[in-house]
Amino acid sequence: MPLATLPALMFPSEELLLPGSRKVLHLYEARFLSLLDQSMNEMGGLLAHIVFHPLDEINGDKLSLDRVATLCRIAEVERQDVGARVELIGEGRLQLCDIAAVEPYVKGVFRQVRTMADTTVYVPTEAEAVRVELLVNELRAMLKDVLLLSDKLGTRGGGGGGGDDDNDAATGDDEAGFNEWGHMEISSLEKSLQWVDGPSVKLEALGSEPTAMGQVSWPAEDGRSAMEVAERLSFAILQVAPASSVTDVRRLLEARAEAMALETGLMSRLNTAYEVLDEQLKQLRAKVALKSLGI
Repeated sequence: MPLATLPALMFPSEELLLPGSRKVLHLYEARFLSLLDQSMNEMGGLLAHIVFHPLDEINGDKLSLDRVATLCRIAEVERQDVGARVELIGEGRLQLCDIAAVEPYVKGVFRQVRTMADTTVYVPTEAEAVRVELLVNELRAMLKDVLLLSDKLGTRGGGGGGGDDDNDAATGDDEAGFNEWGHMEISSLEKSLQWVDGPSVKLEALGSEPTAMGQVSWPAEDGRSAMEVAERLSFAILQVAPASSVTDVRRLLEARAEAMALETGLMSRLNTAYEVLDEQLKQLRAKVALKSLGI
């Protein structure tokens, strides 16, 4: 995969953004509005989402950055009296190769991480392909059950409302949920599943010349391979489920970090997704049973 230089935004580790997930930002500082303009006018609406870790005695005065970032596409921009409201969609994984600039904002040199759809990465055996297909079919059946149970609870399509520490996790898309930096994740399982069947966004499609958002189109993917579907599904499943508790979200954050790692393979991610869905189903069934009893 070729290298590309992208403007980048940095977030703390608990805000890691998966492919298939969405985030809303309120940008108001001049440097970040300049970053937004570059992304929209020169990078086809693409930018990088980098996770950083706090300073510590080991790293001294240097920020510790994850070497895997998220390729993001700007889905919507709403100019406001102060700044702009921007909605991002995670589209893939990036390997951070270098930092090209830090002023007025960070620019990184990235390589897009190849997926199992690329036969130059690995050609699965027939037995491995069958295992992946069976697991994907099982995951899709479990997803259907999660959405049906969510309907019964009246929590379809979101991650929950405000709640206390052991009740619903605060992950809804209400603007009251914005953190102090003016951004929040607005992902839902339904939207992420739509992303699985959506277009593939690749850095190489930009070319070497500046490209405005209106000049690039990401065509619908026809005939996507079973391996590519499995790759995308392995990320899309790791959304905050309806009625997730804060403890559940903490476990989910650990699963997300593992899924993003370069060392984590497809089967490992699918198995993690299975474990997450299985736990969500158990909790949703319990809540539906309690609701039916009027508790």
